[in-house]
Amino acid sequence: MANNPNPSLITPALWHFAQSCLAMQPGTEFGGIVATNQGGYHNTRNNLINQGRTNDYSIRYGPDKLGPGDKCAAFDWTFPDAQRGDYGTIIRYGERVRAAYQSRDPRPYGFREVLIQADWDNDAEGYDFYLGTTRTPDSSHLWHGHFSVLRQFLNDMNAMNGMLSILAGESLSTWQAGRSRYGGTGVEDDVTPDENRRLFNVDEGYLASVVDMEDDAIIVPWSKTPESGERATVPNKLSRAIKSIQSDMSVVKAALDAPAEVELPADFADQVAQRVVAQMGDALSSAIADKLAARLKD
Repeated sequence: MANNPNPSLITPALWHFAQSCLAMQPGTEFGGIVATNQGGYHNTRNNLINQGRTNDYSIRYGPDKLGPGDKCAAFDWTFPDAQRGDYGTIIRYGERVRAAYQSRDPRPYGFREVLIQADWDNDAEGYDFYLGTTRTPDSSHLWHGHFSVLRQFLNDMNAMNGMLSILAGESLSTWQAGRSRYGGTGVEDDVTPDENRRLFNVDEGYLASVVDMEDDAIIVPWSKTPESGERATVPNKLSRAIKSIQSDMSVVKAALDAPAEVELPADFADQVAQRVVAQMGDALSSAIADKLAARLKD
């Protein structure tokens, strides 16, 4: 493996990915990683911000706001035979990327998108693993594959190896069993830090606060782990809405149970409906108001 020519801009993990691609298919060429004068993943986050490209698509979402800000995050893999119009080799890898996208394979968790020729038509294909969308990139991707890495995972060797396993044609079960030629700790047993945070928040944060009818949920903040001990308090809108509905229903029940001779304000039904509508919707609130109005007329 060749030495990293620019460690100040290329992480060891991304360099490992690029060199492993070249070793996987002899005759292919290194198309580049660094392009600090343009938008997108070939540039660094810090450069993009300093250049005024603050809304660039490669720094817009949460995972791209994390990770090293001074490193580039894309690799171009060139196929000389495809440049001559022979797409057989590049399609082999494009088909594997497409299959991983269509099956929602968990191995590409660290990648934003892959742009590559995946069939025999005259348009290249683009697969956005983060947003779950596809697009048609420019025609240069008929002869080179573009791999964008979510910046949070630029130092994640497991993320790089997961994509390499896909490109090599290995099955997901091979990867999960730890039999991949690229190592792999097994996606089923190796939950990413962000997945662990999300699971913890659902179970210990939001779900627990709903069950206990608490007004607030205690969660692990973005980019932190449960083990860090750091917590944040956020409003539990569901619990608060249920409590508000319970309070309003108590008022309605009291009015319905009141003796006929007890006088209530003329706009009592409207007052209750206005309070309930914010929590329950117009249709159900109107039905309650109509029933209450009818009871008050009796």
